[in-house]
Amino acid sequence: MITDKGEAEQMLKSHDIQQQCGAVNKLLTQDMLKEKYPWINAEGVELASVGTQGEGWLDPAALLSALKGKAKWYDVKYVGGKVVGFEHVKVSYAK
Repeated sequence: MITDKGEAEQMLKSHDIQQQCGAVNKLLTQDMLKEKYPWINAEGVELASVGTQGEGWLDPAALLSALKGKAKWYDVKYVGGKVVGFEHVKVSYAK
């Protein structure tokens, strides 16, 4: 989670609660974030939180490839096309 100055106080409170519940995470300042993850644009970041234990990861390209392969196994046919526009319809679920 990355936050700006307005949300930093809430993040500190959340971090304390997470620590009390056994989460293993670390708060990073903007400078710490830049040092640890130089590829992240940290402009405007006041505080960041990163899990340091028990975290997983996902390779989105591999997942998409696997899902597409399984769909083809079920004889799904993929077609190419060009999007030429969108129509937006507002739906309200309020009762």
